[in-house]
Amino acid sequence: MSLVEDTVGEHDILFSSCSAYDYRVRFGLVDPHPSCLAILSEALGPYGLPEMIIPDPFNIFQHSEITPDFSLLTRTPRSRAGDYVVLQAEADCVVALTACPQDQNACNGYRLTDIQLELSD
Repeated sequence: MSLVEDTVGEHDILFSSCSAYDYRVRFGLVDPHPSCLAILSEALGPYGLPEMIIPDPFNIFQHSEITPDFSLLTRTPRSRAGDYVVLQAEADCVVALTACPQDQNACNGYRLTDIQLELSD
């Protein structure tokens, strides 16, 4: 896919999908919590793609920082309601999308919001 248009200009490819493991180990949550990896796994399962081979995501609008000691930090997003990206498929592909349910760090500004997807020819 090619990035054709982008109103924010900052996205993340360093962080993996949030998962049950993250919520348990990083945040101490023992109750089940929705996660991007579980959502993607459910969406991609019918295509024969098991969870263990789902690639790391393109985290659209995620604001991440690499610190001087090379730690990764998640910051409050710079995107605002109405911001968007336009992607163009250059070949047939399977795409899965999730509105990240992460509410334990600044990834989503500590609040969950919907996303809108538009498909066009």
